[in-house]
Amino acid sequence: MIYRLEDIVYVQVEVTSKCNSACPQCPRNVFGGRDLPTLPLVDLTLEDCQKIFPEDFVRSIKTLYMCGTYGDPIVSRYTLDTVRWLRSVNPSLEIGLNTNGSAGNASWWSALALLLGHHGYVTFSIDGLEDTNAIYRRNTSFKKIIENAKIFIGEGGRANWDFIVFKHNEHQVESARQFSKEMGFSNFTAKRTGRFFDKNHKMLDKQPVLNKNGEIEYFLEKPEQPQYQNQSLSLYENVVKKYGSFSKYLDQTHITCNAKRKSELYVSAEGLVFPCGWLHDRLYGIQVEDTPSSKQLLAMIDKNGGMDSINAKKRPLKTIVEETFFNLIEQSWRLKTVAHGKLERCAVMCGERFNTVGHQYDEKGHIHERPMTLQTHSKA
Repeated sequence: MIYRLEDIVYVQVEVTSKCNSACPQCPRNVFGGRDLPTLPLVDLTLEDCQKIFPEDFVRSIKTLYMCGTYGDPIVSRYTLDTVRWLRSVNPSLEIGLNTNGSAGNASWWSALALLLGHHGYVTFSIDGLEDTNAIYRRNTSFKKIIENAKIFIGEGGRANWDFIVFKHNEHQVESARQFSKEMGFSNFTAKRTGRFFDKNHKMLDKQPVLNKNGEIEYFLEKPEQPQYQNQSLSLYENVVKKYGSFSKYLDQTHITCNAKRKSELYVSAEGLVFPCGWLHDRLYGIQVEDTPSSKQLLAMIDKNGGMDSINAKKRPLKTIVEETFFNLIEQSWRLKTVAHGKLERCAVMCGERFNTVGHQYDEKGHIHERPMTLQTHSKA
């Protein structure tokens, strides 16, 4: 058993699979172009959340943060009502939102700040300044984002700025850091992206960005300055040299589950329950189609009884967490190789010698002293 329901401390919730943006490295679209046709566009309603999360459970956890694998919480019309309910059930619950910040009106952001109070935060994913942010955060407005952030901060909201560093914006990191201080952001984090890999785990120097017709508009490139490069990109070559190939590394690496270590749980907009969002993102996406990691997970879900068997809209959360599916996941970690059933996705994300997520945060970290919750899955 990975854990019991009463052991859970952190909960990540994808309240919607919808989004106003089209980030090229997000699995919800085809490299920044057309939306993925297989992705269900759904929301978790207030009633869904009340059914999925018993009030005793809400009172027992430390943090619940809304950060979607595919969607952004600010585009759901249920988000404010859900936050209001969570706050009424557990006044001291740390409630967080990860967002691009480019939607919602002044009254929405003001209400959110007042509801979150001192026990909540919003992390704005802003990857540059006015001339660069939309290169990655496609379809967003920098002006709108800053307006919303000012309203939120002005009403007493605690705001963080996450900045994914690419070649096209690396010259702006320190300017953005200073701007965030002037605006009143509590934290600024320059994130070293580890997403320059293809579906077969081959490292890429650049990635095409497509329009809705599938035509290349431009390329995303890794930052050139060493301080903004993800350490795992250099470790990749060492891993391949040591093990002979990255696939052989995945076969041999010991898995230390981050979700188990942190006692964290993930619920998708469909109501599907996983230990983390890194498993959920194997369900849909141009980068996961016909990959071993996707096929393995789908086969495991089928073995467990299908999607309904892990859907907390249809089965109690405690039953899903403590019965067969989560046990199958944990048992797979002890299997000899990926071919024998060891979950490849777990080996990639929680293997002992290669960690793109753990290496994405900068040394300067936070502007102020109060640390934020370390998140298992971050907004694209």
